[in-house]
Amino acid sequence: MRNSSGFTFAETVAAFSIIMIIAFTLYPALIEIRLEQRELAIKRYAIATLHDQFLLQSESPSSYPHLISDSNDYDITIVFKKENQFIKGCAAWTSIDREKKEVCLNAPQ
Repeated sequence: MRNSSGFTFAETVAAFSIIMIIAFTLYPALIEIRLEQRELAIKRYAIATLHDQFLLQSESPSSYPHLISDSNDYDITIVFKKENQFIKGCAAWTSIDREKKEVCLNAPQ
């Protein structure tokens, strides 16, 4: 028997198979994480836009309900309503999964 210090073909195939199993197991999770990151980016943008519109509303108040449509990056609809002593602003958009999402903020008049 001769002394061999290299890898055999079977060892190489086994190692490659293990690496591929790990990669194919992690790939769907990475795709899901990317989709969640995009969804979170849309939500952050909606909240920031809603906050900015609240600031603009305080500078120049208008009649309520007031509708604003923002389609710079994402299709977001902002609606302001007067409820009791507060102004309620809601931002609505369609998510990647085609679900209707909404976030609301309240501010004193």
